[in-house]
Amino acid sequence: MTRRRLLVGLFLSVLVFGGTGYALHGAFERVLTWTLDWKPLELGAAQPSSRTVAVAAPVDGTERLKRAQLALLAPSLTVAVARDGAVLWTESLGFADVEARAPANENTVYRLGSVSKAVTSLLAGRLFEQGKFEWDAPVSKYLPGYPHAGVTPRRLASHQAGLRHYEMCLCFPAWEYYSRASYSSVKESLEVFIEDPLIFEPGTQFKYSSYGYVLLSAVLESAGGADFDSLLRREVFDVARLKGVGLERKGGLQPDARGYEVEGERYKPADAVDNSGKWAGGGMVGTPRDLALLGSAFLSDGLVKPATRELLFTPGVLPDGTTNPYGYGLGWRRFKWKHNGREVVAHHHGGAAVGSTFFWLLIPEERLSIAIAMNRSMEQAWPLAEQALELIAPIVGGG
Repeated sequence: MTRRRLLVGLFLSVLVFGGTGYALHGAFERVLTWTLDWKPLELGAAQPSSRTVAVAAPVDGTERLKRAQLALLAPSLTVAVARDGAVLWTESLGFADVEARAPANENTVYRLGSVSKAVTSLLAGRLFEQGKFEWDAPVSKYLPGYPHAGVTPRRLASHQAGLRHYEMCLCFPAWEYYSRASYSSVKESLEVFIEDPLIFEPGTQFKYSSYGYVLLSAVLESAGGADFDSLLRREVFDVARLKGVGLERKGGLQPDARGYEVEGERYKPADAVDNSGKWAGGGMVGTPRDLALLGSAFLSDGLVKPATRELLFTPGVLPDGTTNPYGYGLGWRRFKWKHNGREVVAHHHGGAAVGSTFFWLLIPEERLSIAIAMNRSMEQAWPLAEQALELIAPIVGGG
């Protein structure tokens, strides 16, 4: 058992068998305060709207967006669609900050959550093409002293390396997902999990792990010869000429869509968190417009070659010959959408963050990239994904 897990066990024992009221309040703050500070969520005709580009928006695009906002109970909802490097449609409804009555618009920055993994995969693809990085090399090649054999970048990116996901921790409020601990670098953030045992032999199973992507980002730093932030800027964002997407960090890019929890038709501000411990796995922020354009650059060979793109899209295979249950490739999930009597192959990633939900969808045969975001928490991004498909249905294949 690792030192960290021993400390967590001791910490929880103190809480259960004799911890102070202060410790209990800190550790279970979300439980103790969940019933407080709720206010009515007002959605409807009074919502501000902003449509910046509508070159190829659905005729009833605004009405579709309104229906989606009501269905999702979203304080704000922003959608962006791009094709061949051009924005076809951007539109926002609602408030980026409800209390300040600040409307959302195409420049509103939201937390990406796990969509950060798909962005990280683009950097991996770039370094791979440059010969700086090997998918099947042991992690120890890039991080000397890494203790676990069989862990490779490919297995990290496809969630088949055996690394754990979020657990309880020596942090407030006692769950790593809501951690407020701040880290100045990827290397520093590795201390959260680097000593922990693997949960299965690498390559034998599939288990979703954001920490797998944090470790992957450390590998990319070593391979690329620069820190993760600089590599993303140089290899991905600058190439696509984007400034509205990056790591959420102090002194850097921050979400200006204030995050909320929504229950029924009530809302309250989401808890404060620090995402510097999971930049590659869930700690980026961006505008839907910039993500739509980034996806368009990816589809038009502006970032990687077609063979590399297909490599990232192709779902991983388990030892028994079956595809993993998520249809997960190297940073992307594949699914088949039944639309107007035909099957449309799409690739996507969703992101559920504290106070934000994001969905990024690519349809290669249509050369379409779609990004949609709202400033409320959800356990899963799929409800947002379903609304995204409804929004773009008239655009795909002529409707």
